[in-house]
Formats: sequence, C-alpha cells, structure tokens
Amino acid sequence: MKRFGKTLRLAALIASLTLGVVAFFFGTIEGLDRPAQANPTVTVGIDADPAATPANTADSLGSTESCIEVTAGQTFDIDTFLDGIPGGLPDFYYYLDRRGLSGFYYYLNFDNTRLEITAQNHRMLINAAGGTMLVDLSDGVPDTDGSHIVVVADFGTTEWNPPYTQGVLGRYTLHALTTAPSGLASLTLTTVAVADDIGEYTVDVITGATIAVDTACPTPTVEVDIKPGSDPNSINPGSKGVIPVAILTSDEFDATTVDPHTVRFGPEGAPVDTIGGGKLKAAIKDVDHDGESDLIMHFRTQETDIQPGDTEACLEGSTYDGIPIWGCDSVRTVPPHADADGDSHGVGLPSVFGDDIEASVQTDQQDACPDDPNDNAWPPDLNNDTAVDILDVLLFRNRILSALGDPGYDERFDLSFDGTINIVDVVTMRPFIMTSCE
Repeated sequence: MKRFGKTLRLAALIASLTLGVVAFFFGTIEGLDRPAQANPTVTVGIDADPAATPANTADSLGSTESCIEVTAGQTFDIDTFLDGIPGGLPDFYYYLDRRGLSGFYYYLNFDNTRLEITAQNHRMLINAAGGTMLVDLSDGVPDTDGSHIVVVADFGTTEWNPPYTQGVLGRYTLHALTTAPSGLASLTLTTVAVADDIGEYTVDVITGATIAVDTACPTPTVEVDIKPGSDPNSINPGSKGVIPVAILTSDEFDATTVDPHTVRFGPEGAPVDTIGGGKLKAAIKDVDHDGESDLIMHFRTQETDIQPGDTEACLEGSTYDGIPIWGCDSVRTVPPHADADGDSHGVGLPSVFGDDIEASVQTDQQDACPDDPNDNAWPPDLNNDTAVDILDVLLFRNRILSALGDPGYDERFDLSFDGTINIVDVVTMRPFIMTSCE
C-alpha cells in the first residue's frame, strides 16, 4: 500500500513543479545582466535537537546536533533541514542569485522498536517567504512502521531569489516508546529530492542522527590528530592561517568513509576550508605512516573559536552512510610571539616561525637546527643541510600554487600555513637567505 501511495505522491509533486515551470516562463523576469552565481554545498539532514542554543527557526539553522539523549516515554522534536540553496544555473537561469523551494520528498526512517512519530509540521522553510499554497501528501501520524514518507509541494506564488539560504523542511514530534529497550536508535533519510520551479536540486550531502534511549550518546568514535606530526599541538588562536586536522584509520574505523562536507571542528564548528570553485581542502593520505589511508583537512583558525587556555578541540561529522562520528585531541594555545627554540631569529610578530607554524609544518618546536637530512628542525631550511640558500628555494618549483588535495602539496613548504603553497611562502624565506644555523 505504501509503495502505491509513494507513486501517487511523487506524481503530484512532479505535477506541481511542472505548473511552476509554466508560471516561470509566463512571468516577469528582471535582472538578466547578472553574472552566474557560485553554488554552495547542498545538505539535507536531520537535527536531533532543534531547540539546542542557538535554536533553529523556519529559515535559519542553529547548532545542528547529531545525537540526543532521551528516556523511554519521553516526547521530543527533531528537524529535517536544508542548508545551501543553489544559485542560478548556466545559460538562461544565470540571473538568479538563489533558486527557490517548491517541494521536497524523502523517506524518514526510524527504529520502530524504540520510536514513533506522533506529529509533523511542514509549514516551515517552504512557507517562509509567504504566498504558499501547500499540498502535503505525507504519511499520516501517528506513524509506527519505521518508514515515514514525506511529500510536500507548493502550488503558490513562484519564489525567486528568496531571502533565506537554509532552514527547516519538517519538524517532527517523536515519542520514545515506554517499552523501548535501551540503546541507540538511528534516524536516516533516503530517496531525497528537493526542487524548485526550475527542477530538482543536486543534493551533495545527506546526514542522519542518533537517538540515545536510556543510554549515553556515543563517546568519540574516531582517532583525531590535530597538527599531525607535532608535539605539542601548538595553536595561536589569533592566527590568520589554517589548522590541519586528521581522522586516522584504525582496526575499528575506516577514515576514508567520512564525508568531509559534514565535518565541523572546534567550539564554533568550523567547516572544512575551501579553495577556488568551492573545492574542499581535504585529502586522503597516509598521515601517520602506518600503511593505512587517513583523512586530513584544513580549518581556518579564526572560524574555530579556539580560545587562549583551551586544552582540547573536537570535531564531529558523519560518514557517507549518515553514521555520526566524534573525536577530540589535545591542543596547546600559544601567544603570537611564542618561539621555544628561537629559530625565527627575531623576525616578525607573530614570530614568523613560531611554535604555531612549526607545529603545522611538522618541524621540531624545541630544536633550531637539523642534525641530519631527515631532521626537520628549522622551517626555511627545506633540505635540512643547516643553511638556507638557492637550493631550498628551487625545491618550490613543482609545488607553487598547490593546496591540500593537489598532488604537489606538501605541508613542509606551506611556511605561512594558509593552506596553499604560493609566492608568500617563498617570500617568507627572504630574511633567512644565505644564513645558517648551528
């Protein structure tokens, strides 16, 4: 019966979007001289605790949570959300700053041995701009069978360049059954489609959530290495650069299954940094040299909100299958002038090769001069021969303009550690050319 109902609902959604396209072609269009707009990552996911501070509203997202702890018999809300409404498309649709929202469709899957859906509200983001004539063909509530079909379409006013870029698709009231066994209940989204009057969005990321019934949310499940190769993990909170963070593969977990689009790091939940075209600064590589592939990412220091005195920083995210992951590592915050081994030679404030930079480029924070060709001690001495000269400069030849994820990128050459090897890194060596260490 549900399969037949799904077909009818999907047909209704397609019909609504077709009407929207007709309205578009016969409507008034302005601003055709605008350039094409860059498209953000489009995420559809589940927020396990929409009331967490800051709380979600119809057209804004607060601190989306991947897990919440509840007790058997408790009633609580969850949200499904959309984050990142696309811009205009190439050719005819390039004039759009942002596309609209005319309908969405998905299965909300839940553990029906522990949970049931008792109420739902889809008049959220789709209703935010007004002029809505909503048709809701979703499954009724209460729903206890573990697979809740959601089909929502707007037959109202065509909505172009809406004022929002994110918001709540649906809010659902869940009830943890009084007979629920203790344990973790997964919430997932499948067969996800989001569309406007132009057509269906490309959804890049789909995330799930976990409900911990009479038990704790999972403790950190992945091994995190902040500033791999450094000891200690020194961070200058005022730095304008980036922080490298790795998720390591172990016997229990494959780091390559983590979707970097979902990863957030630090107290403020900074996303992975990007370069031109929205490409993430992330790469699969063997970070800890154990023969296993790990995931390494760059996060902008200023976006993490790591504060002086912090001793730990954590990340969270999910796998490509929507399984939430957590992990933490120790940090040591340092002031801009901190240079334990003095190998900045007094150049710069913050110290050009202070502890923060040395921890990132993987040189020894306590040693100012290499003892052998494999001893990375003095940052500008790239070949570790105790002198900075033209031989070090020439080593940049095949690495200039590379960023994390590019074949030529090597953090040892990212001397300003902004996530890209460029002329700034070469110029950083200038005060040290034709000098040596002892």
